[in-house]
Amino acid sequence: MKNKGYLLMEVIIYFLVISLTFILTIEFFMFSNKLYKNIFKGLEGRENIRIATEFLQDKILSSKNIYFNNGILTVDNKKIYLNKDVLIYEYNSTPVVDKINYFNVIDLGRGVYEIHISSGSYVNKVIVKKR
Repeated sequence: MKNKGYLLMEVIIYFLVISLTFILTIEFFMFSNKLYKNIFKGLEGRENIRIATEFLQDKILSSKNIYFNNGILTVDNKKIYLNKDVLIYEYNSTPVVDKINYFNVIDLGRGVYEIHISSGSYVNKVIVKKR
């Protein structure tokens, strides 16, 4: 007499292989998604620092008078400051960039300024010299 069905062991092995394949596929997609989010977060932090640095450099280089006091940079009587994590140009008006944790401008004398900016785990320090 010939067997016309599957053994119980064959069915169990089949479902085991299908289950493992499904679990590994889901794990791969979850790992890929987490990796993408981490890479994107890093790129966003660096991009925000670059935008803020270029903005502050431009304002410093084109200004006539500059001073930094209590977290507010005053450039030609216009204020640049942080509101929560957003860099703002002039009170309650133009947001420049968000997710900036800290910024500072130090006058080193003779038209030389040092800019410090941090966003997330990224920090940037730039020296600017007015001509």
